[in-house]
Amino acid sequence: DESYEIIKIVKILSPSPFLLSVISAYGVNGLMIKSQDKTYLKAVAIGSIVGFISSLILIPKYSFIGGALTIIIALSIKALLTFYFFNTYSKSQEV
Repeated sequence: DESYEIIKIVKILSPSPFLLSVISAYGVNGLMIKSQDKTYLKAVAIGSIVGFISSLILIPKYSFIGGALTIIIALSIKALLTFYFFNTYSKSQEV
């Protein structure tokens, strides 16, 4: 049933707003403001490469579901890395 597939995709994509807010808070509003552009670029590049590779694997096998999973995987990697890099940088700046 087509509506079941749509519901499944929406459920898979439901963490997106949270992940995007983490990326925004710790990446754009955290690392970029502290002049850590290269560190932020590293997090985004790694997340994008992982997303690209996962899309090559998941989309041919799972179609729309694979695309949704790819988005969540890439966003999760970016969110985790921006959070980690921000906290690592902040701790190194403490006296």
